[in-house]
Amino acid sequence: MNGEWYEGGKFMPTNEDRPKTPPAPVRDRTPEELARIAAQVDANNAAVARLNAWLVARAGQFKDALAVLEFKVCDQWGKPIPAPETFHQSLGRQLRASGSLSLSQARYAVKAVLGRQTKKNSEAWDALLDAMTEDFQ
Repeated sequence: MNGEWYEGGKFMPTNEDRPKTPPAPVRDRTPEELARIAAQVDANNAAVARLNAWLVARAGQFKDALAVLEFKVCDQWGKPIPAPETFHQSLGRQLRASGSLSLSQARYAVKAVLGRQTKKNSEAWDALLDAMTEDFQ
């Protein structure tokens, strides 16, 4: 394009031409650094344990909703038929994995579980919507 001619492969790096860099020296950590790292690991493990307990509680709370959302099509012998994941199944999987949904996703999920919002089911509809959008604190 610029009128220059370059031999093929001229700018490709090879193992022989690449300079070898020495490994970085390992430095010893001070006891204060080790204590700080151990405290961070303990805090992280505690947060992960709290999150896992929250997710288990959420799965129990939404047991009926998850059963509706994750409904699988079965053949006459009760064996699941492999099929692409539906939108509602993906909402159920996300609710089970993360414990909450966005507001618009939660509206679809609540509508799948309870149907349209009416005067009769308005309180249950709003309560389920609020519960599905609650985030882990």
